[in-house]
Amino acid sequence: MRGLLAACFAVALCGIACAEEHSTTKETGVYSCEKYAALFQIRPDEADATYFPWAMAYIRDVNSKSAGAVFDLNAMSTAEMKRYLRVYCNAYRSADYSDAVEALMKSLPRVKR
Repeated sequence: MRGLLAACFAVALCGIACAEEHSTTKETGVYSCEKYAALFQIRPDEADATYFPWAMAYIRDVNSKSAGAVFDLNAMSTAEMKRYLRVYCNAYRSADYSDAVEALMKSLPRVKR
């Protein structure tokens, strides 16, 4: 019985930690381009490490829900995609970062599954 209780407790703790991590990552898209650009100016590696994985996860999620053609993430290098997002955010400071990701995604060619 003790073992079962310990296992349930461990699973519950992991669930809470995973949910907190997911909510933090999920919120990245609602930050403004201005906030991203400001962070990029002082800590570019941190800005990329915080924002870019969310962008890729978002596009992969859209692709996973598509029954037809998907956005080709291999059409641009990682450096090109990061640059696209930086240029967009510098041009549209009041936009949400998710707007920049949508624009990037729509600039990618679509390929059949």
